[in-house]
Amino acid sequence: MNQSPPPATTGPAGTASDGPTAALVAGYAGSGPALDLGALLWKGACLPDVPVRVPLPLLTWHGLITGAGTDRTRTLRLIAERLSAHGVPVLLTDLTGALNGLADPGEGSEHLERRAAELGEEWTALGYPLQRYAPGGGGTDAGRPSDPALVAALNLLAAMEREGASALFGTSSGPGESAGSGASGDSAGSAGLGALADSDVSAATGASAGSGANAGSDTSAGPAASALFGASAFDADRFVRTAADGRGLVSVLDLSALREQPRQCAALSVWLSAGLCRALPEVGKVPKPALVCCLDEAGLLFGSGSPGLREAVAQALRLLGSRGVGVFLAAGSPEEIPAEVRERLAHRVRLTPGPGEAVVSVLDVRGERLPEAAVRLRVPQSLMSPAEGAELDRAIGAARPPSGAGGRSGS
Repeated sequence: MNQSPPPATTGPAGTASDGPTAALVAGYAGSGPALDLGALLWKGACLPDVPVRVPLPLLTWHGLITGAGTDRTRTLRLIAERLSAHGVPVLLTDLTGALNGLADPGEGSEHLERRAAELGEEWTALGYPLQRYAPGGGGTDAGRPSDPALVAALNLLAAMEREGASALFGTSSGPGESAGSGASGDSAGSAGLGALADSDVSAATGASAGSGANAGSDTSAGPAASALFGASAFDADRFVRTAADGRGLVSVLDLSALREQPRQCAALSVWLSAGLCRALPEVGKVPKPALVCCLDEAGLLFGSGSPGLREAVAQALRLLGSRGVGVFLAAGSPEEIPAEVRERLAHRVRLTPGPGEAVVSVLDVRGERLPEAAVRLRVPQSLMSPAEGAELDRAIGAARPPSGAGGRSGS
């Protein structure tokens, strides 16, 4: 499915004198495995028997999540948990550090249990297989970032702004050099897309080790502070993996140390997206995504206002979809995302002021646009506050598998 999805509708859900229409109920219930977002809200009442779901095969049509920051974080956590339970790996960017709590079971409360009961569920605490990455070597020299891959990411971002989509597959002497950039004058830039390396955290998740030279290597900083970047070749398989119990591996790119550097955060997001475009093969129709990427604060991608960058991101979305990768962009409002990019995002989740509530419009199993529906979102099971230091080490270490456990998603 490479064509643009149908345009989003703005009207209310189907109406009936005493309840939602049968077509609305059947459309959102769908059939087969799906991302279960929650239950329909109808005239203020939660209908637990009317689920709102996105079929897994259609997640490669991508999505948009808009709303306040804390609510977005909670929604991204929910999506990651639900997809992991289906064996779908997830890659998240995290500018607050709050998503580290995915590794740890959540803390129950009367409020959570009451919300779960309204949805027809019994709430249980559960942690998820987590692999945490963070930019390493983030110091600066004369005001310039010193991490080789961060330098390469900034070079790639600048190339996309100048050259548009052609920079996605540049003809450079090194994988991190953009088309037409030639030698950057900074040898660090040549590390480019070949600068990802596993941290000790990946060994603790139950996922199989990647093939890079530094895969599975221990770090003196320990799991909670281990670095994202090293010197091995870019290996998309490190993200497209399942844990020993069959759940999808959740990879968190912790950018909290760079949150005051929006251009660096944007650069790393496009750098990873371009790497996946280059590394993964095109696929036909898939029963579920090979990977779902959730990029928070996605409006930062377009801070420069560059038409070339907008073109490049729209093209990357098309290419990622053809490679079995779904993408959710998350932002404060739809207007933060350029129109030519928004039209590539089929599924819409607009968070509302009501606690745990949203307005959703998705594609059904036939690829047709369903009307908007008010939804009571399901309750995340993992820790909603950040897990840090020894707490994060303990949460991840508790799931350490036997050597060689886990494998590539779908293998």
